[in-house]
Amino acid sequence: MKNFNFKIILLHFFGILLIIYGFQRFFYVFYVEEILYLSKNINDIERTKTIKVLDDFLWNRLYLAFIIATIGLFFIAYMNWKNKSHINTLIVFLFLLLTFFSGIIFKNTISQNFIYLEKLFGKNYRFGYFTCGMLLCFVGSLFILKSIRIQNSTAHNSG
Repeated sequence: MKNFNFKIILLHFFGILLIIYGFQRFFYVFYVEEILYLSKNINDIERTKTIKVLDDFLWNRLYLAFIIATIGLFFIAYMNWKNKSHINTLIVFLFLLLTFFSGIIFKNTISQNFIYLEKLFGKNYRFGYFTCGMLLCFVGSLFILKSIRIQNSTAHNSG
């Protein structure tokens, strides 16, 4: 239990969460034009096409979030394994599991604050989503990098 550090756990968790949100914004770039087009033309034939596109969009978004969370957990598990602090990985996994089952990842609670940044880049939704995705991934990566540096400095200082 001497390697348990709640600050590192929170940095890992929010880093992975921001990277998931960033990749979801990248994912929106591919679907935004099609969803905007289908929302304008509504008749019976187009309605079934819209439902299929939205269904594919939601399932692909779920798969993407799961894959990014798994990759992030493997990376964090490897870093914690090198520093012999396995409890941190387990707690980050439990936090991510809690956010998946509570639906926080799919409500976009954090990334809704970046809508103003998306609108700053003009009327082109694609460019706004792309830059917001880049920013969120960059900030998430900085969180994980900061947690690794803190973890390495505490591992070397503890003797």
